[in-house]
Amino acid sequence: ISPITRNRIIGIVAQMTSQIVIPAPYAQNDKDEIDVAAAQVMRDLMEYDIRNSNYVDNYIMWITDALVNPAAYLGVGFFEMMQTIKEENEGKISKKDILDGVFSGFQTYNIPLDEVLIGNFYQKQLDRQRFLIRRRYIDYDEAKASKGDHDNFQYVQPGVKSVFDATTSLFYDAFDQTLSTLVEEDTYYNRLEDMEVQFMNGIYVGDKDTEANMIKHRDNENRPKYNFGVLGYEDISSRFFYYKSAAWKLGDDDELVIRTEQLLADATFLETMPPSVTSGQGQMTEAIMIPGKNTAFDNKDVRVEPIKLGGALSSAFNLLLKKERDMSESTQDPQMTGVQGGVPKTAAESMLLAQNAKIALGRFGNMLAGSLKKVGGLMIDVILQHQTVGDIEETGD
Repeated sequence: ISPITRNRIIGIVAQMTSQIVIPAPYAQNDKDEIDVAAAQVMRDLMEYDIRNSNYVDNYIMWITDALVNPAAYLGVGFFEMMQTIKEENEGKISKKDILDGVFSGFQTYNIPLDEVLIGNFYQKQLDRQRFLIRRRYIDYDEAKASKGDHDNFQYVQPGVKSVFDATTSLFYDAFDQTLSTLVEEDTYYNRLEDMEVQFMNGIYVGDKDTEANMIKHRDNENRPKYNFGVLGYEDISSRFFYYKSAAWKLGDDDELVIRTEQLLADATFLETMPPSVTSGQGQMTEAIMIPGKNTAFDNKDVRVEPIKLGGALSSAFNLLLKKERDMSESTQDPQMTGVQGGVPKTAAESMLLAQNAKIALGRFGNMLAGSLKKVGGLMIDVILQHQTVGDIEETGD
């Protein structure tokens, strides 16, 4: 990837994250004091959870992923993870499990693109997907902290997967070198059937009562929901699930820029130290090509002439400038990232650039607003399901 493309993408990220946007609920009826008070309490709780989580870092990475990948996911959830601590009592060391303060509680998290498998490429809305599968690789100790108390976890081994052979209707243990010390965690979600089933290295670690494998994230009316929002840079079509990323949009120009820069560097080398041709009786060696060295030939008719190559430097420069303008039109002018390029612009030209950049990024901003609305709804669900009176008191209001 050329520095031009990276700078364009980082510039968009800088603009879109110059102010961190957080979901904020408002009263449905601003004339009703109860509605206004409820909205204020919910807004305070959301701000409290955001301050005590990695939301800001996840928000920035969410936007960055959307500019680089065909889709970006931001997950929201409430977790209860255990950790083992040591205590000293009368000279004896004992161990006990307590609630982990890092992994537990309200959390937002980025989900890599290749971890989410969708059911239908031609269904644009995530919530309308019949099923989703999240496949991720985690450390064995993290898997143990999550499902170590499950009866089947004793069969989970790092690097060993249980696979089913349909021809023999038997299960086999297969060593997977890509896992090594890791565990593959697969979670199947089906919103329409209210099903969430989890496997680790092919071992079932769901509920003992298989009918009780319900989707954990639920709204206030106990309806199941997928607990992450999706964001993309530019629509491909009204039906296709994935998006056209900024990196993909700049890809063709980026390849041409890289190739032109390589040719330009080669041409500059050839222009600076051109190859030569010797005519007449004599020998031209590399030892002669030393700055300041004087070499005399026995034959006065010997001629050494450089081969003129690399003379199209101006054409290569013009092509680079054109491609840079094309890339600015596809994303934004470099001046919007704080870099002054080319001829200094007047105040009116700068204002026009800023206005055009706002229009160009307006579509992406609207898509971000829609995705944040989804994320905000997930936050409200978590608060209503898991927050306590003590959490409300900690907000200080």
